[in-house]
Amino acid sequence: MSDRGKSTQSPLGENLRSAYSDTVDEGVPAEFQELIDRNLKQAFDDTVSEGVPDRFADLIAQLSEKTKNAGTQ
Repeated sequence: MSDRGKSTQSPLGENLRSAYSDTVDEGVPAEFQELIDRNLKQAFDDTVSEGVPDRFADLIAQLSEKTKNAGTQ
């Protein structure tokens, strides 16, 4: 069986594409839609790859410790 025509995107990507296509004006040229898609994906990927700042990681660790201690009392 051929893989031709099958999407390699994650289900999340397909859901986002579906939501986007439901709201975009049909008059917008496909090239512009593709450009927007690429730029949004790049911005999302850049944000995800940044990771959690140390300050937030420390706060999460403190909260986890307090939650753990509260459960033992």
